[in-house]
Formats: sequence, structure tokens, C-alpha cells
Amino acid sequence: MKGRVAVVTGSTSGIGLGIACKLAAGGADLLINGPGDARANEALCREIAKVYGVRVVFGAADLSNAEEAIELIGHATDAMGRIDILVNNAGIQPPDSALTSAAKQWDVTIAINLTAVWLTIRAVLPQMLERRWGRIINVAPMCRADAENKSAAQASKYGVIGLTKDVAVDLAGCGVTCNVICPGWVPSPHVSTISNDAKGANDRRPKTRRKTPVGELQLSYELKAPDQLGSLAAFLCSDAAAQVNGVALPVDGGWFGR
Repeated sequence: MKGRVAVVTGSTSGIGLGIACKLAAGGADLLINGPGDARANEALCREIAKVYGVRVVFGAADLSNAEEAIELIGHATDAMGRIDILVNNAGIQPPDSALTSAAKQWDVTIAINLTAVWLTIRAVLPQMLERRWGRIINVAPMCRADAENKSAAQASKYGVIGLTKDVAVDLAGCGVTCNVICPGWVPSPHVSTISNDAKGANDRRPKTRRKTPVGELQLSYELKAPDQLGSLAAFLCSDAAAQVNGVALPVDGGWFGR
């Protein structure tokens, strides 16, 4: 990926950071994005640049705001000269219920998890199509039938999978691919990909582990998942994956198969 430029949303921690670091390890320059303290985010950019020897800039954008989502792509293009890879990883999963949640919470969740994905794809496609090369990777955590109080998050993630397939069909033969990675339970954002240290736990983890065929080994997956998901993203950006298009790839230790 030497000479490529990647934009990774929601990449200051967890899965997004894991993906960003793997792309940087392959030689891609980066624009990272996410919440948090401005000084900490700038320090993170310097750390990634030092470790991997690539250019790294930070793009501040509230992805619940349509204008800022579009402007993020413009900022990245101006700062880096081009965009070859777009990874839509940013997302939220607030507790809500289809019956009782406020419409405002629904709107914010759909805006970040789905609408921003569509807007950034639409904004970046012209330059990818002009060069006849591009990789779009969306991240949509597993949509589970047993999920409770996640109506907006569930709806948005099914929407991302549908959008991914539609974009892939529309772009077939243009040199641009669009795929979606579907992680299982990952204790993000409390995992530092660079240090591989676990910094938190969650009461749902034992329940999740029992439902996963790999059982207690799921703990190992949880801690390594950002790095592993980053490796999958790097593969999807490679020439070897040129014919992998419109695919939803579950990475969940066999959870979905069960």
C-alpha cells in the first residue's frame, strides 16, 4: 500500500485504530478521525507516524452532521492529495427501544452509523473512479437476533450491509470495491492496538463467550480482534482481493454460524 492514502473514521481507539495501524504498516498514509482530546489525538498521529514511517493527519468531524461528514473527505483530499482507501468504522450503539426511545436518539444513531457512510462514499467516489482504483470498507458489528434495546443500531447496521452490496454492484468493473466487515463482540474502545493492552472489561463478555463456539478462547479473540480485523482490512485493500466485492465478512469466532 505504499503511496496509497487511507481515511479511517472512528480510528482513535479500538477496531478503527487497529485497522489504521495495519494500513500504516503496509505503507499507507492516513487521516484518522474520532472523538477525544485534541492534544491526545495529535499525539496519537505523531506516534503512528513515528512507528510506521508514514504521514498521519487528524480530521475532526462530527459525523452526525451531514456537512461535516462530507467536509471530512474534502479535508483529507486537500491535506493528503488524494484518497485511495475509505474505511467507515465510526459508529455508536446507545441503548434504545423501538417502542420507547426518543426520535432524536434514533436520528443521531442513523446519522452516524448509516447516513455518514453513504455521504462519505458519495464524496470520495469521483476521484476513485477517475483513477479506476479504490477500496471502500465499511464496518458493521454483527446484527444479532438476541440483541436487546439496540433498535436504531441494528437497523443502521443492516442498512450498511445493504448499502455496501448496492454500491458494489454499481461499481462492478470500475476498479473500486466495496465490502463490509462484521465483527463479533469486541471490548472497544478499551483496547490499545499499538500496545495490545486490555484496559477494561464488560459484564456482557462472559455471556457472549458462552454463546460463541470457541468458548473461553473468545477472550483471546476479544483482545486481539482490532489487530486481526486490521489484517482483514489490509487484505481487502490488496490486489489479491480485487474480485472480493459486495461481501459481508463476519469475524466472530463462529458466533453467527451458531
